[in-house]
Amino acid sequence: MTMGWDPTGEATQALLLAELQHRVRNTLATTRMIARRSAELSPSLEEYAAHLDGRLAALARVQNVIVQNPAAGVDLDRLVTDELTAAHAYQDGRAQVSGPEVRLHLRAAEPLALALHELTTNALKFGALAAPSGRLAVTWQIEEQTAGPCLVFEWTESGAALDQETPRHRGFGTVVLEEMLTHNLSAETRLAFSPDGLRFRLILPLTDRILHAA
Repeated sequence: MTMGWDPTGEATQALLLAELQHRVRNTLATTRMIARRSAELSPSLEEYAAHLDGRLAALARVQNVIVQNPAAGVDLDRLVTDELTAAHAYQDGRAQVSGPEVRLHLRAAEPLALALHELTTNALKFGALAAPSGRLAVTWQIEEQTAGPCLVFEWTESGAALDQETPRHRGFGTVVLEEMLTHNLSAETRLAFSPDGLRFRLILPLTDRILHAA
């Protein structure tokens, strides 16, 4: 039996290839940015190497989710819990995660994964996850705002007893939280250091570029 030409199949393959090429370009661009900015903002070679390894691992975890089911998008709950689990910060009950199902495009998941990695690393070193009495609540919800539906994401640490007199170093994490999310995702962010712990709030417009279609 001779198989005929299937233009629909070729068109589908072309679309998949174009999407793959787009993803590879974006991921390589993100990787170059991480390496460059990490080098610029690291005080020593040792710190640069340690932070670069962690940031690339966070990026790799997102890619692993995509490879498992490219058509499904990236589940926000998994993005959060994967990062906390990788840092051994989710097993002892001090971190609570809650929010509705939200599936993100890769273009939104990558910068969010980096933001989560920076928040988790900071909490483990200086914040709530470094103190026996510390607690972390990661929550999100979808709210209708003037411009349309938005994801309101909050990272709230407590019990950390931060030293308010210590100068804040503007490192790669601050760049990700205050610049990258705003520039790449048109998000509104607020980072605050209260005496009880760090608090981060993200308002992300759920446009077609951000939210994965069901």
